[in-house]
Amino acid sequence: MKEFTYTITVPKFGGDNHASQTVWCEQKFGKRWSVIDNRDGLWCCFWGGRSIPGSYSWHFKNEQDALLFSLTWL
Repeated sequence: MKEFTYTITVPKFGGDNHASQTVWCEQKFGKRWSVIDNRDGLWCCFWGGRSIPGSYSWHFKNEQDALLFSLTWL
């Protein structure tokens, strides 16, 4: 995970933006990074947990991908 230098935390805005953001990322950047089956992925996402409920942290390997995500979803 240390190669995912660029992190964006997105609050939940109502509805299911997380699902839409996931589909968008898959279309733009390919399959999500996974320790089990896709260690070559360029992005990943995790729920904010109890400390930041309703939010998600999006992690990107490339700065330009993080910037495009920010411009599209924030």
